[in-house]
Amino acid sequence: MLTVTIDPAIFSPPSEASAESVRGYVSLLLHWKGVLDGGWARVLKCRSTPAILVKCNCYPFRPWLRDLFARTRTTDYDSNTVAILADTLLARSGDLEEATGIDDILASHLRFVPDVFAGHGPLELRSESEKCALVIAIIRTASTDPSAPGHGLALGSRVGSHEITVGAEIEVIDHHRTDLGALPAAPNRFEGRAAICDTFQSLVESLSDLAIWKCARANSDLETAIKVSIFESRVARGLPVSWDTLPRFTLQPGFFESLRACGATTNDSLARSTLRSIVDTVEDLRLAATHALRTGAGANTGQRSRGPDLAWRRDVTYDHHLHYWQRGDDGSKELSCVVTHNCFDITS
Repeated sequence: MLTVTIDPAIFSPPSEASAESVRGYVSLLLHWKGVLDGGWARVLKCRSTPAILVKCNCYPFRPWLRDLFARTRTTDYDSNTVAILADTLLARSGDLEEATGIDDILASHLRFVPDVFAGHGPLELRSESEKCALVIAIIRTASTDPSAPGHGLALGSRVGSHEITVGAEIEVIDHHRTDLGALPAAPNRFEGRAAICDTFQSLVESLSDLAIWKCARANSDLETAIKVSIFESRVARGLPVSWDTLPRFTLQPGFFESLRACGATTNDSLARSTLRSIVDTVEDLRLAATHALRTGAGANTGQRSRGPDLAWRRDVTYDHHLHYWQRGDDGSKELSCVVTHNCFDITS
């Protein structure tokens, strides 16, 4: 599953007091609550976000929202309803600290390129936002967490990049992970990257399907990589795209192990070819690369079947092939395995 951490500044008052900025504020909260409700991604926040908002006079929401709505003469929404919306998103979001295993961090000489936090204020709010970005960059750069390549930071405004470079001298880090032994400590400098976005679509576009694929530890991680790849393919082809309407597919229990056995999770070229072949399979593209898996060696033998389901073989490379079932009830694909050239096995 993808993961998005909500920038604490998203909950703070818009920088400009106008009806348009109010509509943008509400639309952003509704957007990320929709992502949370739809189960499209795991939605997180920093554990101390509510306390920081209180310190910055941004919480509770009702008083300043009521004043903002009055000053901007906003009648599209009711301030109490919007306050409930913000409270709900804040309360239902998980904690970044629990999800990453990094409880707290103290760093100096922070640098972000581009500096997407330059307009954040007050200082406490900016510091909290910067801490979120630093934690995400550490997990992505220094850990072996399979969810790290699918994790982005949601900002409240559009930016011209899908990624920021994060630099810092880490003075203290309180964590309970076992894979951060190589993380540099001050005065040595940490350098990493974090994905950034302003909508769910830009989150997906900011991620690397190949990176998610190569960090996979189970079928569930592969499914995330495949969905990102299908999503990006549809965007590239100019098709309407929505996460909840992507084509249905399933992976058999042994699929991940078949990839490991033939090197399709570690070799960049083979991994990329496998991902492309899976997208083509799920989307019914480049059908010339598909062949029926037959019951015998002869060209006239029948196609293997499983009730109404039919077995197929798609060329990944000359030496590797994807075996899958096409379901007879809904036409969806059940991916069985990736095999070498002379193997014609498929699990029923």
